[in-house]
Amino acid sequence: MKKHVVAATLLVSVLFATVLVFAAQQSIKDRLFAKTNELFAEAKSVQADLLSPKIYRKAVEKKEDAEKDFEKGKNVEKKLIEIEGLLQEAISNAKLAKLTFPHLLTAREDALEANAPQYALEMYERAEEQFQDAAETVEDGDVKEAREKALKAEKTFREAELQAIKSSIIGTVRESLDQADAQDVEEYAPLSIAKAHRLLNEAESILNSNKSAKSEAREKAEQAEYEVNHAFYLAEKIKDLREDEDNWEKLILAHEEQFAKIIEALNFQPTFDEGFEKPANSAVLAIDNLKNENKRLNQEVAEQNEQIEKLSSELNSVRTKLTGVQAEVDQTKKKEEKYERIQKLFTKNEADVIREGDKVTLRLVGLNFGSGKAIIEPEYFSLLSKVQRAIQIFPDYGIIVEGHTDAVGNDSYNQKLSTNRANAVREYLIASMGLNSGQITAVGYGENKPIASNDSEAGRRKNRRIDIVLSPKM
Repeated sequence: MKKHVVAATLLVSVLFATVLVFAAQQSIKDRLFAKTNELFAEAKSVQADLLSPKIYRKAVEKKEDAEKDFEKGKNVEKKLIEIEGLLQEAISNAKLAKLTFPHLLTAREDALEANAPQYALEMYERAEEQFQDAAETVEDGDVKEAREKALKAEKTFREAELQAIKSSIIGTVRESLDQADAQDVEEYAPLSIAKAHRLLNEAESILNSNKSAKSEAREKAEQAEYEVNHAFYLAEKIKDLREDEDNWEKLILAHEEQFAKIIEALNFQPTFDEGFEKPANSAVLAIDNLKNENKRLNQEVAEQNEQIEKLSSELNSVRTKLTGVQAEVDQTKKKEEKYERIQKLFTKNEADVIREGDKVTLRLVGLNFGSGKAIIEPEYFSLLSKVQRAIQIFPDYGIIVEGHTDAVGNDSYNQKLSTNRANAVREYLIASMGLNSGQITAVGYGENKPIASNDSEAGRRKNRRIDIVLSPKM
């Protein structure tokens, strides 16, 4: 037994000594490589890996050799001096390259923002090769030739950007039109197909004249996509009608049935003996009445909130006569009641209510958008109505609509998409509640504030979200 204890003690001692030796060796390495690491950081900051690729790559390879030599106990000071010289040269080359072709990097960044590696891979790779060729020519000292090569690379990056924008915005619609052509949809729905072609041509013309007008072009493309899908639907229905004359009556009766569901939800019974115009007008009138009633109720709520605030103010005046502790307890209780009211508004599938001090965040887990879109579908209106009621519980709080995405795709694209979705919710709340534009703010954070890992679909689904943040005004 004693022998085992002694052996264990010796083993622990050896392990401890090994750890100390390793720590000491790592400390020496950190000091020895400190200046080299600083120069690598500076080189990265001026993009020397892009703008002086040959020399930067050589410095990286020599550093790897130096680290191996250090592990073998060899003297690496001479190699480190050589590496530092290479890095200083790469930094100088990078700075010269930025002066030589200042617009090339911007063109490359714009191509990346347009997701050119996904939508225009061949052209983007050609631009990258031209970019590297220009950078290596700077390293060789031929500034004039480097400038000419840079102009060529810049042009190719711009072409890749435009191709990517076109592909991402109108590519899907063109595929749908090709499919419609293959299925002879135009024979049955020529007007819708013609309209789709016209809208798609308008989108392409917008991009050709001004590629920065992406949102306007995307809107045209989405309208064209709708017309194509509508044409497919119409073609299918018209084929059925041509096969059997009875299908005309069946179609009209089916439409009356669907229309009746809407009108019956407005609490009156429609009749179609004179067509659709009379029930349609009645429906419009009923909807207008509902809007007016909603406006009146919102005004009533506002007046009640004003009265509540007045009563609260009077109550607070009385409470000032009590001890500070009691007043604080009462105020906390009032807030807790409000928080509980908000909690009860939402089911777990609609929203998570998160409280951080006096701030309340409504994480709308039940609100979803179409891929790449910022349009609120009617199925989510009831959820947003609950959001309105939650806002009315804290009438004196500031309102911020936050948009968030997952990490799939380009940073700039995700940033813009999150901002557009946040603005869509903001505009809906302003229109529905009669707020002025200064009462509610929309902010897009893109992929910068994840709440889960982007490595799984479940995590990415959590990260794609809209948060409504209610907080006391400063």
